[in-house]
Amino acid sequence: MGRDRAASLLADALPAVPAAGRALGDAPAVLTYFLERSGLLRAPTEDTVEFVHRTFQDFLGARAALDEGGLGELTRHADDDQWEDVIRMAVAQGRPLERAAVIGSLLLRDSDRAVLLAFASLEYAAELEPELREDVRRAARRLIPPKDVEAARALGRIGPLILDLLPRGENARGKDALLSVIAAEATGSEEAVGYLAGYCRHPDGQVQEALVRGWRRFGSRRYAAEVLARMVPPPRGVVIESDEELAALTGFTAPPDLRVGHKVTRDALARFLGRRQVSGLTFRSFPGKDHAGFLHGQDSLRRLTINNWAELRDLRGLHGLPVEEVVLHLGNREPLGPVLASWPRLRSLTLHEGHGPWSFHDFSPEARPEELELPGADPDLAGLGRLRSLRRLWLGYAWRPGADSAWTELSALEELRELAVHTEAMAGLAASARLPSLRSLLVYDDDEAWDPALRARVARSFPRAELGLVPQTYDI
Repeated sequence: MGRDRAASLLADALPAVPAAGRALGDAPAVLTYFLERSGLLRAPTEDTVEFVHRTFQDFLGARAALDEGGLGELTRHADDDQWEDVIRMAVAQGRPLERAAVIGSLLLRDSDRAVLLAFASLEYAAELEPELREDVRRAARRLIPPKDVEAARALGRIGPLILDLLPRGENARGKDALLSVIAAEATGSEEAVGYLAGYCRHPDGQVQEALVRGWRRFGSRRYAAEVLARMVPPPRGVVIESDEELAALTGFTAPPDLRVGHKVTRDALARFLGRRQVSGLTFRSFPGKDHAGFLHGQDSLRRLTINNWAELRDLRGLHGLPVEEVVLHLGNREPLGPVLASWPRLRSLTLHEGHGPWSFHDFSPEARPEELELPGADPDLAGLGRLRSLRRLWLGYAWRPGADSAWTELSALEELRELAVHTEAMAGLAASARLPSLRSLLVYDDDEAWDPALRARVARSFPRAELGLVPQTYDI
């Protein structure tokens, strides 16, 4: 408020406190004392004053409401989060009848926020009629914990008030844990960061995923330090959209998994990787120039996805990485064979269009791949039979058998349990391939392309395999 208004209020109050007038002087002198000596007030400008901390304001506001019969004024502001602590302090300071009046008025408002504020105030009401206390609990039980995701988000929009009412990480189980995290994130408040930190070691995978998604809402150094850095297991799929967000990431319990957006610069990423190990990297339209030398020394890198790095010409930076799970859509025609030969730990590989020549002979002899997806490709199957560890193979939409040797290579995969091919390859597959371990056979086409006689023949050849379609949303 204005300094003149503050001095006027003090002038009105001084007659009731004559000792203050005798010790300090008139109202302007008392105001100067409060500003310079009390620690209660400060002057942000020459003509205004304010409380040093909201707590003083809230406490004295609650006291004034009790002394001056302003309880109705309090509860009329129940849906304004700036009045939340004032109302709680009025309950804490009030006499039993005053407490009951405040809490009862909140229930009568019948808004979700007012109900939750009444519930939060119970801890301040040591003396309260048991019937009223039970009425409050009964009203709150329909809101906390939330019943579904929509209810959780609606609860979060009430504001940080809900954080004191939600179950804590060490106590939450099942869907209550996930919905509590969603509600806390929906508040969008900095207070929520401390609450969410309590879930860093929660064992539920969906809770862990929700904490990682929360980074997109907060994106602050505090969230990175108190939540992401303390997660066990370390976070997977942390989306980084800028150099500033990358710089906010500090220490982790173990190497994290990052998804690098196109606005992140090569220099910022190189500096980051020079200091820290990561377990996974996803690049999407990365402006990384023509080589990936900054990946050298990433001894913890197990998952790598490159989606359209068109400038990448020198693939030597990919050589020798300890990767196990790889997805590539490079956007160039550089030879890929030498890279495959340098990955002895490879377990899963997806090759989209946009890569140079390679063959199944190129795989490292130490590699034991279990999954290969080749959407949109038409590979020569020569050498495929040596990959006997394969359990899942999706040949491309365009693949057709070039010779009978293709069926020999396929039949050598004694552990293969899932295979995807185009419908046009089905007749040869049913007639010539022997896959006794096959449990799932998928086609890149719709049901109308299936000739009933062909379907029957395929079913006889692979009696233990369930027939199905490659999902239409699958990117080929």
